[in-house]
Amino acid sequence: MGCIKIGCAVLLIVLMCIFTGCYSDNPADPTAPSASMTSYDGCKDFDAGSDFPPPSSECVEYVYSKNAEQLILRHLNAGFNCCPETLTFDLDAGRNHITITSWETYEDDGPCRCDCLFDVTYELVGITPDSYRISVKCSLADPVIFEVDLQHDYSGWHCVDRHDHPWGDGS
Repeated sequence: MGCIKIGCAVLLIVLMCIFTGCYSDNPADPTAPSASMTSYDGCKDFDAGSDFPPPSSECVEYVYSKNAEQLILRHLNAGFNCCPETLTFDLDAGRNHITITSWETYEDDGPCRCDCLFDVTYELVGITPDSYRISVKCSLADPVIFEVDLQHDYSGWHCVDRHDHPWGDGS
């Protein structure tokens, strides 16, 4: 009789968990890539000798460590408002794509009336050696998109020319 009571108690606990959310059919994938924004610097002062890339280019540099499954992405000359409280981002990483979208966040005052170029660094962990379509987007430009084979290419650059504000002279 004691075994029946214990069995009923276990069944009741399992049913309670199913209906109250302590059980999930889709647990978080512990092997999914994760990312952090490790730094950002801006507004850039090109008069101070920082000339690569020039203000008319937006670049993404990548460095991959196969053993650590770590990918460092440096987004150079990313366009944002001059005075964000902070920058934040979203990562979408799948079998053959990595997409990072960044934007500004503000206190009550909102954005100021200027735009600047920033350098932003991301660290991604759990990136397996494979071919990827990488897309990195800031709030003031179209994404920088390129293909990379991390089985063979462990570092490199991809740059695009920009001529609209805040890049270059608008020509």
